Amino acid sequence: MHAWKLLLGCFAMAAHIAGAAPARAQEALPGVFGFQFENDAFGFGDDHYTNGMRMAYVLRSDEFLGLQQQVRKLDALDAGRLFRQPPTDISAARVTLSLGQSMFTPGKALRDETTAAAIAADRMYGGWLYGGLALHVPFLTDRASQRQGLNTVEIDIGVIGPKAHADDVQTWWHNVNDWKPFLGWDNQLLGELTAQLVYRSTRRLLPERALTPNAPVVYDAVWNWGF
Repeated sequence: MHAWKLLLGCFAMAAHIAGAAPARAQEALPGVFGFQFENDAFGFGDDHYTNGMRMAYVLRSDEFLGLQQQVRKLDALDAGRLFRQPPTDISAARVTLSLGQSMFTPGKALRDETTAAAIAADRMYGGWLYGGLALHVPFLTDRASQRQGLNTVEIDIGVIGPKAHADDVQTWWHNVNDWKPFLGWDNQLLGELTAQLVYRSTRRLLPERALTPNAPVVYDAVWNWGF
């Protein structure tokens, strides 16, 4: 992955966490919309993981099909210890609905090959179209400092292959910009359904601070682990 894509991905993750975490400014909002865009053109290339787009809508858990009540029931049963560290704040939980597409192509030397045997020396063409549902439950890692954490469990259901329409999107975009289209999409991976389960625990290391007094820009630092 190019350095620029890594930076963009980290920025998008930070924005995603900020949208999901409880904040006084967001308590009155019905929801927060976000858009994540990754493209290897930022790294001055056009191969392998070549493009990713993701739209997400973050809303309060009590606005999504009574989910907050279900989480409270699990909490009352003392279930799901892996997904929480007491004391949790169920009332501040958030739900993310997302829709995304990722596309992958061989390296520059092989991307215009029209035979699967030639492309197999690198990586096959492939696209992934998916929808996701995530639950974010905040907790305090330290009562004295009010340091915050956020547990996230997410499931993504999607499809790879022609029905992901990665070839159509890339060809359209190249035509719009008068760029040469890739010629090997006839050899993309066959269609299959996909399911992905993600767990992530994020903890704030540095409290949110303003760059200067009354500054509109603030910063913090977080670390996370997951699978």
